[in-house]
Amino acid sequence: MNEVKRYMNAIERGLRMDRRTKARVMGDLASDFQNRRDAGQSDAEIMAELGTPAQAAAELNAAFAAEAPAADRAWGAPSRWRWLLLGLAVLDLLISFAAVWFLRYMPAYEAGSVGVIGGADGPTAVFVTAAPTVSMLTEPWVFLAALSGFLLLGWCRADRRRLWLPIALCGVPLAFLLVRLVSTLLLMPKNGEVRQMLLRSLAGSPTVWGIALLAAALAWAVCLYRRSGRR
Repeated sequence: MNEVKRYMNAIERGLRMDRRTKARVMGDLASDFQNRRDAGQSDAEIMAELGTPAQAAAELNAAFAAEAPAADRAWGAPSRWRWLLLGLAVLDLLISFAAVWFLRYMPAYEAGSVGVIGGADGPTAVFVTAAPTVSMLTEPWVFLAALSGFLLLGWCRADRRRLWLPIALCGVPLAFLLVRLVSTLLLMPKNGEVRQMLLRSLAGSPTVWGIALLAAALAWAVCLYRRSGRR
């Protein structure tokens, strides 16, 4: 029994298909193995007829590739949820244009809050922070993350090499945002009160939200790339 188990595990490791299909194929193979046993064949005879694990896995992979639709040969058919992400990307693009137009003709709205630090016995600093909601809409990070999700759930599933597009769409702007965040932190004044105020405003800034969104989409793309490479 241990030899048969090792034989079946070796075949399973050689299969190049998604987990659900692999489980179905291995279930069918186990049923066929048992039927041959019931017909009077020994385990050694059955394994000899099936060939080595590599040969058996190659035959199963070839049979699956011939029977499966082209869209299913990589790692699953496109998901219907991709259209929701595409709609989010288009909606964000339209809102971004509307927000830019709104800020252009109503510049007074750009000031979300005004803070005054200092007193009569020292210098006074005035900090004006942009409204985070409107500023976030004018940034492209939501659009890029949603577009990457749309590609990951559809177009990228036909070929593993296509995953490099969403990886680039998220990785390049993410690197830019990280550089901008680090430079902002390094250029902050040493004054404790000023530094705390700037850190609080930075916590809800478009830069931090963009880093979170793009990092999530990038991690998703990298996980799919690594997982598809193991199949």
